[in-house]
Amino acid sequence: MALSATQHEISAAEKRFLEDGIKQGFRNDGRSCVDYRPLIVESGVIPSASGSARVRSAQTDVLCGVKCEMSKPEPGHEFEGMFKIEVECSPSVSPDYEGREGEDFSTTLASLLEKMCAPSWLVDRRSLCVLPHHYCWCVYVDVMVLNSGGNLLDTISVAIRAALKDTIIPSVEVVVGDDEEGGPPQLEVDDRPTTGRRFPVEKFPVCVTVGQICNRYVWDMSLEEEACCEAALLVAVDPQGKCVGVHKTGDTTIDAAAVPQVMQQSSRAGVGLIQKLDELLDTKMQAGKVAVANRLGFMAE
Repeated sequence: MALSATQHEISAAEKRFLEDGIKQGFRNDGRSCVDYRPLIVESGVIPSASGSARVRSAQTDVLCGVKCEMSKPEPGHEFEGMFKIEVECSPSVSPDYEGREGEDFSTTLASLLEKMCAPSWLVDRRSLCVLPHHYCWCVYVDVMVLNSGGNLLDTISVAIRAALKDTIIPSVEVVVGDDEEGGPPQLEVDDRPTTGRRFPVEKFPVCVTVGQICNRYVWDMSLEEEACCEAALLVAVDPQGKCVGVHKTGDTTIDAAAVPQVMQQSSRAGVGLIQKLDELLDTKMQAGKVAVANRLGFMAE
């Protein structure tokens, strides 16, 4: 799987320059191998959605909207609601991902996010069930990639967590009707934000991508660095610092002896991202403000 929505090519001289710097622990933008670029986060940017967020990191720009709709539980999951992630790359991202190729990349990315960030033991589907066998909430998470400048998966996961934290599930009351024909129970939905409940994001992780370049490990890669990347570990980290999912890309093997240190550093990076994101959003929610546009300057030390 490609790390980015764009197929970025660099010259041999530029690749050698980047690799020489990384071997010495420095990158062309002045960061060390573990430093993150600042994130700009906005929440509540789509008024018609149940929750939304926009996250920008350098040239990467991601918009995420969450919609809660009443549905019927799927067969075999009568006591659970549904949680679905969809990803779409804007045609303006790159002409390489127009048409079928773009659809395949978006589908692969969405499947990977659901597998790593939203298994049933991280996103409680049972809490989304309103009335077993009859009614449940279906939570649609729609991601639009507006631009890609590297580290796309991590930015998307931060946008999803921010949008879910902004999401309010409407209050629902089950009303037993007097229908003599035994019709299904009816629902009374109160969609006022003050009566709803926040989507539970206590366990929702963020993704931390680690690239291997010349036997060195690099976090928050730019497009140019991704073009030099031989292999990558995609690590899902929850708020407690647990690595709850791992996926490897690339044909080159990763030194097994280095994996524990890489996982430990990724855990610190993920916890740092979540803490700064939650602190920012919690402060704005307590102040009664809908949208935020602040920088999350983060250095994973």
